[in-house]
Formats: sequence, C-alpha cells, structure tokens
Amino acid sequence: PFKLGARIDVNANINKTPLILNDKRVLLADDMDFNRYAYRILLKRMGAIVVEAKNGEQALEKLQSENFDVVILDINMPLMNGIEVAQDYFSTPTANPPVFIAYSAQNDSATADNCLNSGFHHFIEKPLTADKLRLLFNSKESKSIPPQGGLLDYLGGDDTAKVAQLNKRYRQSFNQGLAELTQLIKQREQTEMHSCMHKLRGLACLQNNTNEMRTLDEIAVLIAAKAAPHDYTQLLNQLNNLVTDDAVPVSN
Repeated sequence: PFKLGARIDVNANINKTPLILNDKRVLLADDMDFNRYAYRILLKRMGAIVVEAKNGEQALEKLQSENFDVVILDINMPLMNGIEVAQDYFSTPTANPPVFIAYSAQNDSATADNCLNSGFHHFIEKPLTADKLRLLFNSKESKSIPPQGGLLDYLGGDDTAKVAQLNKRYRQSFNQGLAELTQLIKQREQTEMHSCMHKLRGLACLQNNTNEMRTLDEIAVLIAAKAAPHDYTQLLNQLNNLVTDDAVPVSN
C-alpha cells in the first residue's frame, strides 16, 4: 500500500542557485564598470542586495554611512585601494563589522597575507564565482557544475541573447582597457601600465581565457624589463585579435 504524498510542482526550478546571501546587504567595490556589472548579476542571483562603489574613497564613505553584512573590495583601485579602505575602517573599533572579502587577479601568497593582516576575513582570487562564495560561507548546498566557458556564460545561462550581450560588453570594456594600455606604453608610464595590466587581467579572469592571460603575462615581462614601445606591437595586436572580430592593427 502507498500513501498519497504532497503534490509536486513540475515547473519548479530544481537547479536554482542557492540563495546563500538572501537579503544580505553587500557592498561591492571595483573601479572597472564591467566587473561591477557582471558581479552584481552574480550576487543578486544569490539573493544579495547590492550597493556599488567605483573607487576606494567611495567605498569608505558608504561603509561609514550605511550598514552592510558583506563587503567585497578589489585590491587595486584609484584614490584608495582595498587594503587602505580596510585599514581605515578597522582603525576605529566596531561592534559588529561586516565580513570583509578581498579579491584580486594577483594570487600570490604575499598579496593574500597582506590582505588578511589588514583586517580582511577572506581573500579570493578573481573571478568571483558562486562556488567560491558557497565555499567561503560554508554552504552545505551541493556545488553547481563549474561553467565551461567562463563566468559570463554561467551568468547568461540558457539565454543566448543574454550571453551575447555580456560578451559584447566584455569586449568593449577590454578593448577600452587595451587602448589605454597602448597609450601608456607609448608614454612609457610604468606605474600606470602596471595598474592597467591588473585591470585587464581581472577582465580576462571573467572569461577564463588562457590565451588572453598568457599574452598578458608576456606583456608584463616586457613592462618589467622597461622595453621600448615598438617591442609590444606584436603582443598588443595578438591580444586585440583575441577579444574582437573587428581587430584594428596597433601601431607604436
């Protein structure tokens, strides 16, 4: 004999991302517009109420005027970097501070240790993903299948139009950063070149594109060696071809 059970809703989405940040106020600080756009989609999908800041000073102002449960700070930002924001915030004793998460395209142990010693509770290598956040918050929910084509494909899901829109905005942002890097190379602005490279590396992480990352690493070697502008031409053109179908040759 069988007993009648509860009615099953066949339309329920059993693969829905667990809302581990449900109704949590999250401050997301990153100076790259596209990064904030992509990560905002991810955090909202996980149930968060997202407030954005585009630089370190703005992040600190929001921290001092609003209440947050979680704070996610990019390490490399203008005006104030993520570490400076955390140090300033924790210089004044706070009863119930939010969870501070540092994230960066730099994954060396020195960077992670520096963040943790500055008050951060956690350090995450870019890109920010649902699985990394679940692991960080000790979620008991089963992990989703890792995205094969990068975070943007994961965020777009089965919506091909959404995936196309995300990739278009990605290419626009990357090409803008590449144009900035090209100009800085011409001017031999070493400090600014390092900062621009960090931004491009953070974008490349979103796509999990090993070819882009490898080319960026080769450019970083030239920057460290203070190479002449014409030495970058081939790599810049190669990088340009990787991110756009309508590549425009780079000339130095």
